[in-house]
Amino acid sequence: MAHLRKSLSAGLSVLFLLANPAYFAGCAENQREMEFGEAEMLELMAQLNAEPPMAVELPSSMVGYRANFELVQSVEPPAKRAAMPMWLVDDWIVSAHACSGDRDFFAEAEACVDTTTLYLEGAVRLEREGILVAKLPVTGAMDVSGYALDHANIRLDAADGHIWLKWNAAPDEGFHDLEVEPELVSEENLGGASGAD
Repeated sequence: MAHLRKSLSAGLSVLFLLANPAYFAGCAENQREMEFGEAEMLELMAQLNAEPPMAVELPSSMVGYRANFELVQSVEPPAKRAAMPMWLVDDWIVSAHACSGDRDFFAEAEACVDTTTLYLEGAVRLEREGILVAKLPVTGAMDVSGYALDHANIRLDAADGHIWLKWNAAPDEGFHDLEVEPELVSEENLGGASGAD
């Protein structure tokens, strides 16, 4: 019986190490220097603010709306992050306890991923057929995974819903996949647009 317990304990230890090697080894040996900093992320935020009103692409009920962004860097991160789309929050993302900073351990890749976050606040103006229908106060973040600023995910939280979009450095992509939850054009929000600047 004691032999069976030792074998089972050793087997579980090996399984734990294989499932999460960063727990024991850490991530330091694989780290490189970041190829961008705060200034480059602030420039990307300024590019988003300078974009002409962007077409909302998702969901289909929001096609026809356009969004304009008025964002600045937040003074402090939000106390609690609001819900993210389910395709980003799934059981296969497990925290790597041995990694420093803001990283997640992806079991499939068996690697640590460095994430750089620029916290944002400001407003999003939603319009339809050139008419302002809602000006929404928002907080959120721009996240870049990896060492190069070649892509970013932006999520913004308003009182009644969320806004997501992506950016890619490829010349034919830029900002894309703008998703606005339909709840953001509720009667309450629509009524608040008349006095907006």
